Amino acid sequence: MKKIFPSGLRILTWVALSAALITASCNKDDADNGGNGGEPTPPPVSLTDQFEYDGGDPIDIKSVVYEIDENDSEVYHFYLSPSEGISTVKGMENAGDYLKIVVKKPHGEVDTASEDFSVAYRDISVNKLTLATDVEKIQLSTRLLELSNQFVLYLDVTMKSGKTLLARYNNECVQYKLPVLSNQYALDDAVRKIGSIVEWVDLEAGTTTYYLYEAAGVTGAPATENPAAVTIELESALDAEKIVNGRLTAGSTLEIDFSTADLSKVSIQCGEFETAEGTTGKLTLKKDRGDDAKLSVSLDIENADSRLRADYDNNTIGVGYASTNHMTVTVDGATVKDVDLTTIYRFDNQYAASYQFALGVPDPDAAEPQEGLAGLTTGGYAVQLNIASSDMGKTFDLATDADKIGLFVYDYGTYTTYDPKMASGQGATGTVRAIAVGMATYYVRVDVQFPTGPSVKAEWYGTFTRYEADMTSVLTPVMPYKPQFVAYAEDGSVVNDWEILKVQVRHQANYSSYGSKANAYFFYFVTPQTAENGIDSTNGTPVLCVQGDYSETESLNVDIDALHAQGDKFIWEFKMNNRDYLGYTEYGFDPSWSTGSSCRCPDVASVSISKDGSGWNIEFSMKDQISAKGQYSNCLKNTIYIQYKGKVTKYTGTQSNDLPDSFYN
Repeated sequence: MKKIFPSGLRILTWVALSAALITASCNKDDADNGGNGGEPTPPPVSLTDQFEYDGGDPIDIKSVVYEIDENDSEVYHFYLSPSEGISTVKGMENAGDYLKIVVKKPHGEVDTASEDFSVAYRDISVNKLTLATDVEKIQLSTRLLELSNQFVLYLDVTMKSGKTLLARYNNECVQYKLPVLSNQYALDDAVRKIGSIVEWVDLEAGTTTYYLYEAAGVTGAPATENPAAVTIELESALDAEKIVNGRLTAGSTLEIDFSTADLSKVSIQCGEFETAEGTTGKLTLKKDRGDDAKLSVSLDIENADSRLRADYDNNTIGVGYASTNHMTVTVDGATVKDVDLTTIYRFDNQYAASYQFALGVPDPDAAEPQEGLAGLTTGGYAVQLNIASSDMGKTFDLATDADKIGLFVYDYGTYTTYDPKMASGQGATGTVRAIAVGMATYYVRVDVQFPTGPSVKAEWYGTFTRYEADMTSVLTPVMPYKPQFVAYAEDGSVVNDWEILKVQVRHQANYSSYGSKANAYFFYFVTPQTAENGIDSTNGTPVLCVQGDYSETESLNVDIDALHAQGDKFIWEFKMNNRDYLGYTEYGFDPSWSTGSSCRCPDVASVSISKDGSGWNIEFSMKDQISAKGQYSNCLKNTIYIQYKGKVTKYTGTQSNDLPDSFYN
């Protein structure tokens, strides 16, 4: 340490102090000088840039650091240590062997009775509060010559316990100033650059995390090879007005005072530094008013051991959402599709101010591979979401919001479209959300369950593949035509496939179905099994009966998507006696079948019958599931599908038929 020699004035000061001490010693009782046989009073201690604790050996003072209080510029903190080369407050704290003195404006003699001060070393602690109870005497004088960084100290403390603390110093000192940060962070005195910040949202966990990196150009969450320097994690629900879809909104300022903060909702970590009980200080996060991708950060917190600060001034940050980029489809509890998504498709319908999104994965081993969006039709299942531009970012609950969006789950195994607004999807539950993140990136999540169909979980975050037209016509399942009767299991596998050789038709007026009477058409679907069992046996000939009047001028025309919702407005029956595929032999609606264990009306059923110049067009589908039957149901949950195009022939069985021969032309 460079030695500073005292001036003539300072020499006179020390001489005067020494003379005062000698005079005080001479005035003591003679007994203290051995006149009555007592021990002589020791001569005054001579210390030069040293301090002495409890009469021990003098300790050389080799480092002196001072700082001006951040909150009061008149308060000075002095640290004197026997360790050499210390130039920071943290260095003093790490060394742990320092004498600390706090005074207001080191101007000379301290009036300890009226001025705020403190002295601390080991177990000696002196301040205005402890003077009366613990201190026998104290003399304290401090002077700081800031131009030359010279500190002059005189300290003489005697505690009522008998312990003493003496210090003399007249030499150089170092002022510690907290480094001013600019796009930097500092853990104690170690200052580092902030090269990137990423705002990372995990909607599943409900967290918003700000990752501060030293490297520039980082856009994602930390990886092992690229850890974040500082992590600020918030509960996304901390402020629902300012944090929307997990992100702090443009123009918002979020201020957190750690002296009152709920540490279960906010935490900060930097190396071994972690917020915990007792952490104090403040965090301020502020978004630019016109750009939510620009962030300012002001951080100054400390705990018992360290201080963490950061400053980042309205710079562009990266943004990201945690996502599995995965799609899972389950049917009746069994997983039938479990794949990683590689992209999503988007159609920007500017005329309708809406977006369409499609999620799915093509089958790489498809017998007939398709390109682009059409490739999703080979993958078993696909999801289409239609959402207004103004609704982006909202979460839709299908139980209450199904009419506000378009959601379609396509099952290409059974050629079924599940739509919450249609019979196939009635009673659907779950949530749907799409969030625009910048200009070319989206977070899309679908988590839905259909009572009579699949459950789908799909999540995506990333860019998209552009599609330039309405997706519906491409994605809607259309069964390749052939006249057939097909039974599908819930997982889409085919459990029966009969060719329909022809269709026989009859009509009966006032047909009685368990007490109800209606004019009705009967369609007999002739299969290879018909020859063995006969046209009137439903063992091999499925029969569809629909309510309808015969007219010579008008053909039967029926198109009902939700047969179960028609009530007594439309009477129909489907009969087939095959317990390998169906739980019952008769289905349909009749007032006597409408409730309880007698109910035969499936949850999902539809029919379309019409005639044009080329013949008849007949489609019928039904799922063998009857919720009204409850626990007594024998339903197998298979889906029946019948399609036929062409002419019909005259009924050849034994039941009545009032159709003229001209009907079959």
